[in-house]
Amino acid sequence: MMKRKALVAAISALSAPVLAMQAMDDAALSNVTGQDGITIGLETNNLNIGEINWVLDRDNYVDGSGVISNNAAGTSLESGLRLQNISIRGVDETGTVFGPARVTTSFDVGSNGSEVGVSLATQIDRMRIRIDDMKLADNNDRSFGTLAIDGSAEIEFVNFGGLFNSDGNGAYLHGKINNGNIFYRQAWHLHPYLRLGNLNAEWTAENATIGITDEGLLTEADFIDVALDFDLFYNFPVHSGEQEFVSNGADERPILHFAWEGALKDPKLVWKPGGAWYGENSGAADLANKSEGLHFSSRWNFVTRADVDGGMDSDREFRWRFGEADDPDLVYPRMRFELSDWNVMAGAPLEDGQRWGHHFPLIGFDVLTNGQGPGGLCWGGPVDGSGCSGQLLSFAPGEVAGYSAAVNRTNADAMALLVRDGNFLTYANKVKLFEDNVMTREFEWGLIYTLANIDGNIWFYPGGNVGDVGGGSEDYGLIADILLMSQTFDPTGTQQGFQFDKGSHFLLADTESDMAVGFMASNLLMAWNDTRIWIKPQWNPNDYTEGGIDVVSPLSRTQFTGTFGGLRLPDTGVALAPDSSDIVKGTILDVNLEGLLNLRLSPSSPNYADRNAEGYLNFSAALRPTNTNINGFSAHNGTTDPGTDLGSYISLAEPNRPDVQIIFGDINGDIAMVNGIIDLRSSNEDGDGTPKLVIANDIQFGQTAAARMNDAVVGLPGGLPGGAAGQPFRIDNVALGNGTTGTAATLGSIVIPSGQWHASITLKPQIP
Repeated sequence: MMKRKALVAAISALSAPVLAMQAMDDAALSNVTGQDGITIGLETNNLNIGEINWVLDRDNYVDGSGVISNNAAGTSLESGLRLQNISIRGVDETGTVFGPARVTTSFDVGSNGSEVGVSLATQIDRMRIRIDDMKLADNNDRSFGTLAIDGSAEIEFVNFGGLFNSDGNGAYLHGKINNGNIFYRQAWHLHPYLRLGNLNAEWTAENATIGITDEGLLTEADFIDVALDFDLFYNFPVHSGEQEFVSNGADERPILHFAWEGALKDPKLVWKPGGAWYGENSGAADLANKSEGLHFSSRWNFVTRADVDGGMDSDREFRWRFGEADDPDLVYPRMRFELSDWNVMAGAPLEDGQRWGHHFPLIGFDVLTNGQGPGGLCWGGPVDGSGCSGQLLSFAPGEVAGYSAAVNRTNADAMALLVRDGNFLTYANKVKLFEDNVMTREFEWGLIYTLANIDGNIWFYPGGNVGDVGGGSEDYGLIADILLMSQTFDPTGTQQGFQFDKGSHFLLADTESDMAVGFMASNLLMAWNDTRIWIKPQWNPNDYTEGGIDVVSPLSRTQFTGTFGGLRLPDTGVALAPDSSDIVKGTILDVNLEGLLNLRLSPSSPNYADRNAEGYLNFSAALRPTNTNINGFSAHNGTTDPGTDLGSYISLAEPNRPDVQIIFGDINGDIAMVNGIIDLRSSNEDGDGTPKLVIANDIQFGQTAAARMNDAVVGLPGGLPGGAAGQPFRIDNVALGNGTTGTAATLGSIVIPSGQWHASITLKPQIP
């Protein structure tokens, strides 16, 4: 009988890259015991590792046509990731160093009667793994910041016929993190940081196939039980001076709660060597021409109510949960809602005779260098490169501009996240409401948010934090080039168009009567260049909207198109034709906004009277739209001259005559959202016995928005493009006709010098 004990791997070795480690301190190994491969115990009060280097493409070069080889006449691709000053300590639940760190690993060999099996298990007592600096190989001064992970953990792996034998289906893999914390701080102590707290994660695959195949490292099973549950907190300890990285600190405030719980059905995951690809490609990627790095593929469906009705344990029904984070100051019940009972769409990717609601054939990780990387993404069509039937968009890796000399760079290393041909084409049929973990309401309603044809190129750079410029904070932080899109193609699959079965939809649905309303066949583009992602300080202890997660792009383009209307939802697996009488099309909305963009998520105030609410999510935004007039970036009308486009615009069109539009074009000036709140309110909070969701904010125009606009560009050397004074909000081209061909007739313009609107939406249960 094989022993089963828990196992956690503290450091994983990756096959393709070179992994280099500096020597550990001799004093680090305070107590190591072993017994001939049965059990090994490690106990240490102070384990330190100077540096771990993940080196990529040491002998790889790329030529002018994008071919990778060891020919040194090409451009070097050598790059990497550096983790510096790593320490491991035992800690208590609050994050205070407490006693030694302990790891126990067991190894056993046995048999199930027909095959020899191997068992590997490790138990990790509560400890902290801390990385002081995360850097890219080309610059030892710039750092993404500090990462610390607390928690106890376990993992157990059993396989038969060899440790990584992939021919059987009797493998067992179980991993678990208990009451963990993940801290991320961009600069040094007393700068603000984020905490993923109350973190519980679990992964259990039984009767699985786990091993090495021609594809890569494979995990496949009938079911995998998963759990990921955490609260997100913001802490700026400068006001209290508390020690770094603690739980439930005096200055800590909640932001939100998120959870995945249940089981994945028929999952298949494959980890593969190879990162980015080079040269033109006509499909998901040129897999034969990839640099070193990692990529993986994943597909699965969710366990549904029908599976439970068929005899499966109800705990395995898959749920997504959102809501209020745990907060000891809450007076009213903590509010959360849960989505469950998933339906796979008829146009979801078909593979091995099955439709897959979650299907991502390629998600890649790499470090790019010398301005080299994959080509752009096609907005408007399915084929990248010269075959693009729409607009080819790209951001050059390694280029950062618009900031100070300490932050700007060219031909720098960039950490890359790549996505190709992803699809999330499943939606929930049921919503449950929880008050203090007790389900109080259940609705036959669905929030449909499907995403089709997801592609992304995202480059990450260290630096950009402006919390203490004089002290050198600009060498720390996070900047990103974000190019991300989800598109709905017509039934021929050649261009953007209308279809329901494989489309991006944002709908509210009454699943009991199978009716839904909202935006169908949508397309979403996020092209945000040189985007600073800053954990912003809250210097005013009474202004909880000042700090938080602050995102600013000096040059952004965000576009959304979709058909607003309603439909009768089809039965599971039943296709719905674009011209079906079950679909009612109201209008086609097209919104394109270019220019400076700032978004901020902030924690809630601990004082209920501040907003007549608690546990809510604060949000605000600032936008100075313009016509960027940049070829290969700005919206265009089919010509190569960006000056003939509509700039930032909003248009409405008849579904049967998309060429007939009401156009609000050449939008410019200032617009800001302030005092934004998303609040789940309990049944007894308003005295009416009814829970509700409230979304509200104030919208400021022109000169009224000046304060929020200037707050958006803190640390940008040039400040607001066009000047610090508030600019009147203008729509310079109100037109009727065909804006795509430029034949629309101008009706005039609209100017709002200043002003403020209040907007509020309240959703509550229907009264019978």
